[in-house]
Amino acid sequence: MAKEKVSFNEFLMAVTPEHQAFVEKLNNKLIEQGCDLVIKEVKSGYTASYQLKKKTVMNWVFRKSGILARI
Repeated sequence: MAKEKVSFNEFLMAVTPEHQAFVEKLNNKLIEQGCDLVIKEVKSGYTASYQLKKKTVMNWVFRKSGILARI
């Protein structure tokens, strides 16, 4: 069974409303810099990775306490 691709809008809807504007702004900046966005569905929600030249620059990870950015 193949997993469906998750869109950025689906990912953004899972983010708490008070953080959505920041997540969207940072996403736009990273995409402008040439990063590729890879979103995967995991047990705790979603994980989003920004990759530049096959290296991961940043991740969004969902935890019980909220969303975390790993740089």
